[in-house]
Amino acid sequence: MTFLRTNSGLNNLHLFLAVDAVVYLEGGESLPKEEIENGKFNDASDDIRFWQSVFNIFCPEKRCEFRSIGSKEGVKSIAEKIINGYVENVIVAMDRDFDNINNKILKSKNIIYTYGYSWENDVWSSDVFIKAYCSISGSCKTKIDECSQLIFDYYSYCSKRLHIAVKIDAILSQHSLSLFCRDSYKRYVKYDKVSGPKVNMAEIRKSLKTAREKLGKPINSPIATHIVFFVDCFGHLFAEFAYTFLRYILNKKGFPSIPRDYANSIIVDNFSQMLAGDLLPVIKNHYTSEFSRIAH
Repeated sequence: MTFLRTNSGLNNLHLFLAVDAVVYLEGGESLPKEEIENGKFNDASDDIRFWQSVFNIFCPEKRCEFRSIGSKEGVKSIAEKIINGYVENVIVAMDRDFDNINNKILKSKNIIYTYGYSWENDVWSSDVFIKAYCSISGSCKTKIDECSQLIFDYYSYCSKRLHIAVKIDAILSQHSLSLFCRDSYKRYVKYDKVSGPKVNMAEIRKSLKTAREKLGKPINSPIATHIVFFVDCFGHLFAEFAYTFLRYILNKKGFPSIPRDYANSIIVDNFSQMLAGDLLPVIKNHYTSEFSRIAH
């Protein structure tokens, strides 16, 4: 199908699919522009799992088809068509990244963003983590004080060790640079079965040195005061620390490790339950505002 080659084709795609709207997302295999225009997409991804659950809460009456097309640039190209008024029955949902501090938020109907840097930041909060741990381990909610404290302590540890690095990452984004390597972010997590996952500060320092050399001047900006680790950390890295710690505490309690996809599914399900139950008020307010821009 070549619906995306023309604005009219994209605008009428929902009729062909017998849905109210087509929702384009990041995630899955990153597709080149030509393949996207030829109608290629990913019909299964973590992004679809997340956004589908959020749409079910805030827009339950709308029948949508969700399509992941990989990179954010591909999604933004469709968002531009919405902004210019070329398409009406298309929705774009994407990660915020550092767009909020770089004045790159696209403000228009049918364009919505995550609350945090990415959907991973939204779902892997400590409160959702604890609820998900109860679901996976079968632990009684009244008997997990010890594990809850371990989880809170670990999140606090990550925040203390990484908050300056996250601020530097935000500052560098203003120069189209980054501190964390997006393609090999796992190197910043050092796993130990006995003591648990740690921040690999040696790798952080290596990346900082490289970033300073590329920038060629001191890394400084007033935006750093507005950055919060849990909300603004590079999403894949934040999720890596959380998932690795989940594996650790499950093993510590005698449970086998679980695959990442299964962990993502469990965490999104628990996030959705808490969001629908008004247990995440700040995030709930954000998405209430975002979905107010969806055309009904």
